[in-house]
Amino acid sequence: MMDFDVTNAVSRVYDLAEPGSPVFVDGVRLVFEACGWHYLHDYAESNCGPDVVRRMLVHVAEAEASFAQWASRAASRKNGRGACSSAAFSGEVVDAITKSRKEERC
Repeated sequence: MMDFDVTNAVSRVYDLAEPGSPVFVDGVRLVFEACGWHYLHDYAESNCGPDVVRRMLVHVAEAEASFAQWASRAASRKNGRGACSSAAFSGEVVDAITKSRKEERC
């Protein structure tokens, strides 16, 4: 069961970044990654061994932490209109959990 608050996360993305900006896209991507890892963890609990379930939990935690870091950076860079402009991140790359997981098998 997913305990990541998707509604709140999406609201935060809209509050912190201008739609269409690279910062906004990064935030949305991180929300999808957190949801994806939660889904894979739930699947692994039903169909895989304990080692895979533990690895999925690590990925879930990393994805949630990446989103929290993004939100923290975006909140600290909000402009006068209340949204973080893409220039505020000037070259920063959000360290999302998009690494290849080729070794993950049940």
